[in-house]
Amino acid sequence: MSQQRDFAASLRWWRQRKGHSQLELAGRADISQRHLSFLELGRAAPSRDMVIRLAAALDVPLRQQNALLVAAGFAPVWRQTDLAAPELAQIRYALDFILAQQEPFPAVVVDRHWNLLLANSGAGQLVELLVGPLAPGTAVNLADALVAPGVLRPYLTNWTEVAGYFVRSVEADAAADGTTATAELLKRLLAYDGVEAALAAPPGRHPGRCCRCYSARATSACSFSPRSRRSGRRRTSRCRSCASKASFRWTRKPRRFFETGRKRTPPRRLSRRSPATASARHAAPCRG
Repeated sequence: MSQQRDFAASLRWWRQRKGHSQLELAGRADISQRHLSFLELGRAAPSRDMVIRLAAALDVPLRQQNALLVAAGFAPVWRQTDLAAPELAQIRYALDFILAQQEPFPAVVVDRHWNLLLANSGAGQLVELLVGPLAPGTAVNLADALVAPGVLRPYLTNWTEVAGYFVRSVEADAAADGTTATAELLKRLLAYDGVEAALAAPPGRHPGRCCRCYSARATSACSFSPRSRRSGRRRTSRCRSCASKASFRWTRKPRRFFETGRKRTPPRRLSRRSPATASARHAAPCRG
């Protein structure tokens, strides 16, 4: 009975957090409103499939879906594997390949709480240029490095705009997953000097479309965009699931055809003359 009460409280908390009524959630999960009311009151015990169905209807993150399953008395379904585990060797190889392709531009791999996991040499050189060399094995959190007063803030001429966009994205993450770690990260960022003023500042000329991070010492600008876009010879993309961003530049114009081992030429342009006109021209006598 205690497990049913824990699940009922968690289900009601997630429904209210997402802003759904019982009728709306029942329609999204394809169940009756009466059965959903019994689940939230603890008068009915959910099955394993019902917990997963309600979690999917509420768009609950996978880690919190495990918490709902445990609260209902079931074993977790989703597992979390460390990046250094042997079964993720192919994933690490793919990440290393992506980082190497971004050279000489900086590129990093972070987790959902902005802890640095991997970085290419371009990122290391940029950090060494701005703040000096770091000791091997130093734990780096990019959120703290961007928002804290004494790390990257002195080198950003538009820090107010960048910090406002960044902290709002962390607020969205905290509202979506509802974990203690993300809430603590948001609380820590809001405690830094100048963050509240950055959030209260008016948006830029293109709110919600693009946020550029200008460095006072770097020679180029790093573009952060909420969606994939292509402007000129620079492309910026963002993955919303892991909040990672990548910026790279075209070195030359993209080819028209994929390379398949042999050189392919574009098709010849067809003549605008009709076949009758062409045959008549060839059949005409020479007037020389």
